[in-house]
Amino acid sequence: IIISVFISVGLIFIILILSFENKLNAVLLFLPVIIGSTAAVAVLYFFYYTDSAICIGIASILVGVSVDFSIMISNHYEIKRDMRVVMKDVTNGILLSSITSAAVFLSLLLIKTEGLQLIGWIAALSIINIALISLIVMPHVLTYRPGLLTYNKFDFITKLGSYDYEKNMVLLAVILV
Repeated sequence: IIISVFISVGLIFIILILSFENKLNAVLLFLPVIIGSTAAVAVLYFFYYTDSAICIGIASILVGVSVDFSIMISNHYEIKRDMRVVMKDVTNGILLSSITSAAVFLSLLLIKTEGLQLIGWIAALSIINIALISLIVMPHVLTYRPGLLTYNKFDFITKLGSYDYEKNMVLLAVILV
């Protein structure tokens, strides 16, 4: 389980490193994820006194879901260059996304299995913590050193995103099947 967490974090980290000119950016985007997940696990360890391997394994899913909050804030800041406008634009979306995701994980509390209930608590608390910390920390990181999160202009993700998928009939046929 620990290996799967390291693999998922490693792959996300590699994608982020390839996407930015400054390699420190990948670390900065993970900052809210690290702080929020650690805080959630610490709170639950205080109440449950456990370190379940399954709960650690859920971290590989949460990392992928939660790093999106930091990416969303940094992308908007790259375009708008005004943090007040960025926060006005993204706050509702990030909060709504995190609350609905947390609510889905909290539905695991209805199952009478302690392990699944613990996963529900950890996932819900982690997502809420990461969203709040992203909204609090990322604006300070981005405005402290403007231009820090500059994207590579020729990275493969930009090329992948700029491809006209709707014009590829073979791809559309495969998706429909």
